Amino acid sequence: MVEKPPRRKLSGAARTLVWIALLAGGYYALGLLALQEEIGGVETRLLWAPTGLSLAALLYLGPRVWPGIWFGSMLINVSLERPIVPSFLIATGTTVGLLCAYWLMRRAGFRNEIDRVRDVLALIGLGAGLGMAIGVTLNTTVLTTYGIGVPLEYLPRWFDVWTYFALGVLVGTPIFLVLWQVFPIRRIRLLRAIEAVALLGCTVLAALLATNSAQHPFYLVFPVMIWAGLRFGLPMVAPCAVVASTMVIVAAEQGHEAFAGESDIPREALIQAFIASLTLTGMVLSAAIRQRDAAHAEVERTATELVGVIHQLDRRLRPRITPPRRAAESLRSPPELTPGPRGRDPTTQ
Repeated sequence: MVEKPPRRKLSGAARTLVWIALLAGGYYALGLLALQEEIGGVETRLLWAPTGLSLAALLYLGPRVWPGIWFGSMLINVSLERPIVPSFLIATGTTVGLLCAYWLMRRAGFRNEIDRVRDVLALIGLGAGLGMAIGVTLNTTVLTTYGIGVPLEYLPRWFDVWTYFALGVLVGTPIFLVLWQVFPIRRIRLLRAIEAVALLGCTVLAALLATNSAQHPFYLVFPVMIWAGLRFGLPMVAPCAVVASTMVIVAAEQGHEAFAGESDIPREALIQAFIASLTLTGMVLSAAIRQRDAAHAEVERTATELVGVIHQLDRRLRPRITPPRRAAESLRSPPELTPGPRGRDPTTQ
C-alpha cells in the first residue's frame, strides 16, 4: 500500500496573504452592494458594511491584515472613478481609522465574545465612535479639499459619513465575529435549533409588519430582539439585527407604505435610528445576561472550593475520639485504686 505524502500546510506568511486577499475582496464586494442603496431614486448611504467586516478581521486576525482594508478601499474609490491621489488618501484614512479603533478597543480590554457590558461600550464608544471619527475626519478633509461628492459644508458631510461608518461597525462587527467563532457549526440540540429558526422567522414577520404600515410600528421588532438576547445571546442577536436592518433598508428602497408619506423626521435618520437602537438593545441585554451568568457561576465555584477547604480543616482540627469498643471496656472495669500516702490502703481509712 502506497503511503500518501503528508499534506503541506501554508506558512504563516502565506496564510496572511490569503487573508489579506479575502479581506480586500470582501470589502470590495460589500462596498459595491452598499453603493446600490437608493431611497426615492436618490443615492443614499445608510450603513457601510465594509467597516464592520474590516474591524472584525482586525480583532480576529490581528493588525497584520490591514493591507486588505487599504486595497479594498482603494478598489472602491477607483470604481467610483475618483482621481488616484484622493483615492490613495481616502483608503489610507479609512485604514488608519480602523487601526485606531482596533488599538483603542484592545487597550480597553475588549473581548471578541462581547459577553460583557464593557465590551459593548468599547464597541460603541471606541470602535464606532472615536475610531471612526478619526478615519472620517481624514476622509472628509480629502473629499472637501478635492471637491469630490455632494457639495456640502464640512460638518454636515462629516456627520453623514460618520453615521454610516459607525452603523457599519455596530451592525457588521458583531455578526462577522459570530461567524468566525461559530463555524464550523457545532452540534446543537434539536429543540434549540427549532427555537433559533422560529426566532429568525419571527424577526422576518415583525420586520414585514413594521415596514408595511403607515403607522411606523418599528417597536414590533424589539420583543424579538429581547427574546434573542435572553435565550441565545450574541450568536442570535447579531443575525436578527442584520435581518431586520436589511429588510428595513430594502423596504425603504422599494418605497413601502411605512416610508411612502411625508414625515417631520427624514427617512434616512429614522432608519438609522431604528438600526442603532435595535442593535444596541440586543447587544446590551445579551452582554448583561452573560455577565450575570458568569458571576453566578463564579459564586458557585467559589462556594464549592470554600466547602472543600472547610471539610479539610474540620478533619485536621477535630480531636481524636476514642474508639467505641475501648470506651465501652473502660466503662465496665472499675478504676484502679492507688494507695494513699505512707502506703496505707485508702479504703481502710
